[in-house]
Amino acid sequence: HLERMRAAVQAGADLLAFETFPKAEEALAVASMMEQYFPNTPAWMSFQCRDDESIADGTSIFSVAQGVLTRSSQIKAVGANCIAPYLVSALSRQLSEACSSHSSSSAATRQFIIYPNSGEEWDAETRQWKIHDGTQSELVMACRQAVLQGAAAVGGCCRCGPEEIKRVSESVKELSTE
Repeated sequence: HLERMRAAVQAGADLLAFETFPKAEEALAVASMMEQYFPNTPAWMSFQCRDDESIADGTSIFSVAQGVLTRSSQIKAVGANCIAPYLVSALSRQLSEACSSHSSSSAATRQFIIYPNSGEEWDAETRQWKIHDGTQSELVMACRQAVLQGAAAVGGCCRCGPEEIKRVSESVKELSTE
């Protein structure tokens, strides 16, 4: 990661986005590199989760989020991406708690972000994406719920195109008028 991080910073990147980390060990190593080599470059870090409590390697999302926030003041937000919409509410709650507990012990406020997949499911047997009724509304409602829970940013990951992002954006904007 260090070589790519260095190239991005030297090219003038304002922010580094680290996405879809499956392992706590890797995320913690990158957080340490941020602190050591790029003390003036902000970043966000998001995790791929296997369920509503754990990242892909089985580590609790709460503990890995706290770990990277503690290890590097450059990590301004932590989150989850490449996840099913039905996982958003529980993961948002844990990420919010990790950010809140960390922020109370430091001067910097940390935030969380969420950008789930479309809600479609991969069928390995047929090697096709399966769309089920409500897929698009699940994405929109999950992102809306994350904002209500305090997410600083929401969006879409795999299988989310411009139309899905537009629906998410419109739904989130409605919250400010309610």
